[in-house]
Amino acid sequence: EFIPERWGDKPELIQNKAAFAPFGGGVYSCVGKQLALMELRSVISRVVTQFDVHFAPGEDGSALLTKTRDVFTLDLAPLNLIFTERKP
Repeated sequence: EFIPERWGDKPELIQNKAAFAPFGGGVYSCVGKQLALMELRSVISRVVTQFDVHFAPGEDGSALLTKTRDVFTLDLAPLNLIFTERKP
């Protein structure tokens, strides 16, 4: 039955929580999964090696931990950061 609310406002309607697999699994998994993971590794490694990252004034990161919602897709709370380029 098509009830999209089960992934948002009514999680009690989810009959099998293991059914959500965004990339799929086994032989039928997403063909772009490995490319997406490779891109994530590349971007994250460049950011942490080329920039100093700090919380913006008034930010402590707690909203990201307490207000992020795990629904059909992840609904992230705001996180304000300051990126300062590192000098070689």
